[in-house]
Amino acid sequence: MIRTVAIAAALLVAAAACGGGGDAGAAKKSGSTSTTVPAAPPVAPADLTDVNFVVGDKMLPETSLAVAPFKIAEVSAVQVKPAPAKSEPARIVFKALQPTYIQVKDPNQNGAILVSRVLESGETYLPPARAGLVMQTGNAGGLQVEVDGRVIGVMGKSGEVIPRMPLDASYFLERAATQQ
Repeated sequence: MIRTVAIAAALLVAAAACGGGGDAGAAKKSGSTSTTVPAAPPVAPADLTDVNFVVGDKMLPETSLAVAPFKIAEVSAVQVKPAPAKSEPARIVFKALQPTYIQVKDPNQNGAILVSRVLESGETYLPPARAGLVMQTGNAGGLQVEVDGRVIGVMGKSGEVIPRMPLDASYFLERAATQQ
């Protein structure tokens, strides 16, 4: 019991020497990309050789207590990284005007199929923003394309199959420019 009280008293003395805790030593976050929190200053161990302990209204017989020296760990400055930025909205959006089969492949990953399904009328599909993806559609006239919020139009006639369409915004923008 006495040893526990002595350790608690030593911790209180150390906390008071550090400024009592709280936000006093913390760096305020500014508009910068990271914040540095400074390390706590070193603290000398408390001298507890002449500490009196009272329990209730009685003085404990020990008036001197030897406490083993201890060292408060030093903490180096900590870099706080900002939260990642929110992802940008999709550049390309496909909207099914009629039931339309789509298949999206990644030739960079041995032709891995990312999506293979039928979009029902009114459904939209936002392809991943990765370079090199290609799409096959089984109904080019039933699939409307939007790039950056601008409606480009349908990619062909109803029931037309397009086996390899690059999923690149510039492809659709160029195609729309040549059709005008």
